[in-house]
Amino acid sequence: MAVNDIASGALVGTWTQEILLAGDAPVTTDAAPALADIAKYQLVAITATGVTPYVFATHTADKAFIAAQAATTGEQAPYFKTGCFNHAIVGWPAGTDLDTYAERKAFFGNRALSVGKVQA
Repeated sequence: MAVNDIASGALVGTWTQEILLAGDAPVTTDAAPALADIAKYQLVAITATGVTPYVFATHTADKAFIAAQAATTGEQAPYFKTGCFNHAIVGWPAGTDLDTYAERKAFFGNRALSVGKVQA
């Protein structure tokens, strides 16, 4: 059965339970042009010209945010500016030191955007 994606209003795929939030924190969003294709919940970097996939050696943690929706190059790419998100749902860059919960939690430090752990 196709399901309604709340943010886009489109009928998409089939429903798979996703626990996005992992804590009680205000959730705010913004958008900017996608400088490359972006996947939903991917870790992204905000630059002066738009949103791009986060590259560990190029971007700093203060420029890191989480994509709210998928976007193709040139489209508006919505992203989460604040909130506490389930670390297991975020699309982390491969080949980085962000493969454990402790590393991911430390990455965001004391920012208004953070990750938490959801207990099953």
